[in-house]
Amino acid sequence: MDEKNDIKIAHGKVTEIISFGAMVKLDDGSRGLIHISEVSDDYVYNVADYLAVGMEVTVAILSERDANKKRLSVRQAGVVLPRLQRTDSDKSKNDKALKAKKREEEKEAIRKRNEEAERRLILGPPDEPLKERKNDGTFEERLKKYMKDSEARLVDVKHQTENKRGGSGNKKG
Repeated sequence: MDEKNDIKIAHGKVTEIISFGAMVKLDDGSRGLIHISEVSDDYVYNVADYLAVGMEVTVAILSERDANKKRLSVRQAGVVLPRLQRTDSDKSKNDKALKAKKREEEKEAIRKRNEEAERRLILGPPDEPLKERKNDGTFEERLKKYMKDSEARLVDVKHQTENKRGGSGNKKG
């Protein structure tokens, strides 16, 4: 362990990468955490962009809870870590733009399914194609049948919406 301007400097090896930092085993056998904010002076979105398991690091010891739990900092040790070169598959996994695009596509698919379900609820199942329809009688008879079916669908829609709102309101009993 070296001392630099009242800061203890130590060397260790990264043992684990976690979402908010990295675990390091120091040369003296103790363990510590480098918080994501202590990895670099630049904004760090992903710790794995700067550190990897097995990588040797020089760290500053910020505080010690006990002999085996320490808060560490690469940034305050004066070490500048370059961004690690990553493969295209690694980049695509963490690429915010691709994730956002996928979420938007999923939302659009859900929206289309909901619109189709709502259309079927209001209009009923799709009718036969026009060329296959039979002549069911006069215009008045067909209009009467349409009005009857329309009223039945409206009643169904009304029951559906009442069920979603929690029933028929205040019941005294």
